[in-house]
Amino acid sequence: MTQRDDTSTRRHVDTSTGRLGLVAAIAVCVVATSWASALAGMSRARRAEVFYQAQGAYERGAQLTATDPNGAERLLREAANGFQALVDDGGVNGRLYYNLGNTYLRLNQVGSAILYYRKAARRIPDDGRLAEGLRVARSVRRNDIPVTGQTALIRALLLWHYRTTLRGRAAVGIVAYVGFWLIAISATF
Repeated sequence: MTQRDDTSTRRHVDTSTGRLGLVAAIAVCVVATSWASALAGMSRARRAEVFYQAQGAYERGAQLTATDPNGAERLLREAANGFQALVDDGGVNGRLYYNLGNTYLRLNQVGSAILYYRKAARRIPDDGRLAEGLRVARSVRRNDIPVTGQTALIRALLLWHYRTTLRGRAAVGIVAYVGFWLIAISATF
């Protein structure tokens, strides 16, 4: 093999490697762009539109429950789909979870209703309507799982955790953290 043949072979390998790198870079850009657009989700205006449509479908479905059960079920499913789309889009809101729980309860999907009522209770723990909805959902469930002694003890010891919002616990944590460091710094001087 001559010097010239060896150089042309290296150039051929370098160009094919370069093309492969270019194709890989383009593929990464395409995938990243599609993920970014998927993560962007709905715009604020679209979320508001979906919420109001779902809320309207829920209210119309609740009114039709006695006169047209099939129409009511269709509207309630539409409402559940709308609320669920907002949750799937990243909506983390106690009122949204509460609305979804109400919708599932009216659709007789008790397990899903309890799930979303409990999620809502973490965000808005002192809401009386939420507590009533959760009580009703639990009263119509088919199986009753008794609370064990260990669970009751944990709930008694961590009462503050179950009775406060995440924001409230975070505020207490920040105050305790700052207080600890202020005491530690003042003790060193």
